Amino acid sequence: MVLGVKGKLQLEELYSELLNSDVSINEAIDFLKEKKIEKRPDEIPIEIFQDPNLSGLESIVKYLKEVHALKYSEIAKMLGRDDRTIWTAYNKSKEKSPEQNAPTKTSFSIPINLFKNRLFSVLEHISSHLKDNYNLTYHRIAELLGKNDRTIWTVYNRYLKKVQNG
Repeated sequence: MVLGVKGKLQLEELYSELLNSDVSINEAIDFLKEKKIEKRPDEIPIEIFQDPNLSGLESIVKYLKEVHALKYSEIAKMLGRDDRTIWTAYNKSKEKSPEQNAPTKTSFSIPINLFKNRLFSVLEHISSHLKDNYNLTYHRIAELLGKNDRTIWTVYNRYLKKVQNG
């Protein structure tokens, strides 16, 4: 693991606080091992896209905000979007679907870094990833996303045309 400047500063602050407390370094390490602190996710489970009320971006933002408790700025950086766009997407998702967006099972995952490429829509990224990497049929992709087969075919072919032209 490579720490950035901010991470090193945070560790230095934590270390100085530990030196001034009654907690030993070994106790602190044991505590951190027990907590199994979760790092930022690098993949999105496909099941979060099954809510028909939410757009693809709203589903992603709702998942990252509610399940991983990320800040708007962190999500914006991960997705290559403006903080205000993320804030708006999250608030719209809460209006449309107030329950938490936590998948119970994960069959396929989509890398988050795909969504930084704004040439393609969220649905184009998802469809192409599932088709190209998992060799799924249009029908299976449609089932996973709660969409119509023809929609997936159209979106995937639009993706292919953009790749050829660009």
